Amino acid sequence: CVGQQKVDDKSNEITAIPKLLDAIDIEGATITIDAIGTQEEIVEKIVSKNADYILALKENQKTLYHEVDDDLIWSQVTSSEIDCTEDKKHGRKEIRKCKVINAEEFLEKPFIEKWKGLNTLVRIDYERVENGTVSSNTRYYISSKLGNASYFNHAIRGHWSIENQLHWHLDVTFNPTCQECPFL
Repeated sequence: CVGQQKVDDKSNEITAIPKLLDAIDIEGATITIDAIGTQEEIVEKIVSKNADYILALKENQKTLYHEVDDDLIWSQVTSSEIDCTEDKKHGRKEIRKCKVINAEEFLEKPFIEKWKGLNTLVRIDYERVENGTVSSNTRYYISSKLGNASYFNHAIRGHWSIENQLHWHLDVTFNPTCQECPFL
């Protein structure tokens, strides 16, 4: 963790993220943010500070999401644009299949213009097997970065690793239920 920004009362992360980006030097870095940070203003701030982004895409950006959530687009991905990883830990198996495509080849010009620096669309299909139960889902990302599927698969996995570890520290190290906790 290189920085933090308190979210103002009656606000959310959308207003805190630009403040945090202003407070730290991100030049040359790749910023990864959950779907709440997939906002045009945040993208512009990242790009204006000479950094790249990988942002989760969900239905909070309904029009773009529906353009990207199109199996016809992804059926055109060649095997050289796919990366598969498999993890087996703690009695569960997780398979991640990452596909990447050039945004300009599949999105109409207004989307490219709206999302400054947009170069790559990413799709990750997850399958998890735990205690004989199989669950799966698909997640999408947009990025200013140019890279292969292996790069994006590892970068996005790294984002979730950090996210999960920081939540663990918040819950355990800073124990928000502890009344004597000096950090709160």
